[in-house]
Amino acid sequence: MTFLIPLLLLATSAGSPVSPSVRVHHEVSRHLCEIVAGPELELLLGRLLTSREAGSACQYVARDGSEAQVIVSRQQLPSKLNLREEAKNLSEAMPGSSLHPVNGLGSAAWLLNLGPAGVQLHILRGDSEYLLVSVLGFGDAALVTNPAQSIASRLLTRTSPTSSAQTF
Repeated sequence: MTFLIPLLLLATSAGSPVSPSVRVHHEVSRHLCEIVAGPELELLLGRLLTSREAGSACQYVARDGSEAQVIVSRQQLPSKLNLREEAKNLSEAMPGSSLHPVNGLGSAAWLLNLGPAGVQLHILRGDSEYLLVSVLGFGDAALVTNPAQSIASRLLTRTSPTSSAQTF
């Protein structure tokens, strides 16, 4: 069963319900909006942001009326992923994008380069903890890759692997 594609769609449309065929868990302790704070993101991206909690995700939107947004999501998957299959499915789900492995973030990580739209970092910590950092609308992928990696690094440093989870 593939998990990254439904999670990608969930995270990029914060507030949408999870597909019933996919069971995910979310952390019930500190919310991600507290872990990766808006003022830090504002410094990294150079824009004022407003945060909005959305289930297991935190969405930051630019206050300037643009559609620029940062989404940070942390989810516990019910089973181990087939990484090759997931990477292939992720690449196929976003035509025109390119997927690149990233070293030093979690057990495995990929950067999905969406060109002028921005980037998404898909990170696996351990066998089944999935983290997503999506930076869209702030400029070309080349401009937002470093801020996205910095956000991901902060998220990994400030959280421990999930232990308490709630099923949605």
